[in-house]
Amino acid sequence: MNPHRRMQRAAPCRTRPKPQGNRELQRYTVRITPGITVGASMHFLIFLGVLYFLPAIIAAARHTHNATGILLLNIFLGWTGVGWFVALLMALCSAPCCAYYYHRGW
Repeated sequence: MNPHRRMQRAAPCRTRPKPQGNRELQRYTVRITPGITVGASMHFLIFLGVLYFLPAIIAAARHTHNATGILLLNIFLGWTGVGWFVALLMALCSAPCCAYYYHRGW
């Protein structure tokens, strides 16, 4: 081997072409498996989170007196399915808190 011989560079790996024009970044989707993108799976996880906490969301929106209890029941027993259904029934059947305002009849 010739010690004065230069080492050759390795060929660069192929990358996507850089955006041209006004230097806008192009949006690329990362694929986990063929056909499913990361954005779609993230939306699905958010949907499942909202669905899981639906009884607590309903109780908070209706201003029920036991909204905290429904939230705790949902967190600790909601995964069983029966606990989630009980929390949903509690949220739907609980009477909303009524606020009484004194009106000064001027």
